[in-house]
Amino acid sequence: DETLASGAMRLLCGVLKYNTLIKALNLSGRGITPDSASILAIAVKANSTITSLDISDNPLSDVAMYNTDKDEPNQELLEGDSFGSVSEAATKKVDIKGLSGLAEAVKLSTSLTAITLESTKGSTLPIGTLRGDGAKKAHIVDLARKGLSFISAIFVGILIRSNTHFTELALSSNELTASGATGIITSLSKSIKFLDISNIVFVEDRSKADKKDTKLTSAAITAVPQQPLLKLWAAVSELGALEKLERLTMDRNHITR
Repeated sequence: DETLASGAMRLLCGVLKYNTLIKALNLSGRGITPDSASILAIAVKANSTITSLDISDNPLSDVAMYNTDKDEPNQELLEGDSFGSVSEAATKKVDIKGLSGLAEAVKLSTSLTAITLESTKGSTLPIGTLRGDGAKKAHIVDLARKGLSFISAIFVGILIRSNTHFTELALSSNELTASGATGIITSLSKSIKFLDISNIVFVEDRSKADKKDTKLTSAAITAVPQQPLLKLWAAVSELGALEKLERLTMDRNHITR
């Protein structure tokens, strides 16, 4: 497998804009960098035949390349010069503008039905279902335990905008991060009745025999900066304004009304 440098990606995307033969495009593990997101977005928007796209195992879809919750300094943990070192590390990463633009292009695509962003089996996102396409609209969207990350959360949040058909969304046991989950929650329509966002900041191992004893350590909890968690809680609090919401799952317990 050969990597695709920026120049090669520009050439490829230029061809893809007009190609009418390729239906499944696998670009997994090609070394595609975040700065290629914008040109890939143009190709995706222009192409009308590609139905599936795999960009997993690339820097473009690597959480470590982007500023996330883990890059925001936790004031309770910072001492001395550590604030400066954290900020310096964060500035070396890129923002999600290009990735969001690609997600918008995927949403507008007339042919794409599936996109794979993670290398985990079963993590392919069903574009049509998330957008609400088709004569038979899906009422249940189950993305639980799919190995999704902050990257997929960006795409899910953008794809579900304006979808008023599904009433149940399960996102549990995916490491979406607080910021990723917030983006999804703020995109929900008023039609949502059941929402499961348990186990999304830290994915616990619940496959053990005694699941009740599986707990997060205090060190793990304090490792998450407070600001993203506050934004997540604010978004969750706003769900109370959704008249049709009947059940919200945030941990092992349900909140019903």
